Amino acid sequence: MLRLFDSAVSLRTEFIGRATGYAPDWLYAAANRLGGAWSDHIFGLCPNCGVTARAVRPNVFGYVLQRLIWRAEARAKPGPAWVLMLFRVRE
Repeated sequence: MLRLFDSAVSLRTEFIGRATGYAPDWLYAAANRLGGAWSDHIFGLCPNCGVTARAVRPNVFGYVLQRLIWRAEARAKPGPAWVLMLFRVRE
């Protein structure tokens, strides 16, 4: 943020809001790459198969990984959702 506003001075920084827990990155990567579990809802044109009328279904490995991810997210500690910064413009 400080690089975006190089002509300003940061007066205060706070982390606000709560985001749900997050599973380890390697679980998401494995589910996406090996399990084909990159999306489970209808959102438009699938870039992989071109289907628009149904959700993208993971393979068996992806199905198992999705369940592990959901359990890990439920047990993970929630974290801050937003960074709130107050700047003063240098004169």
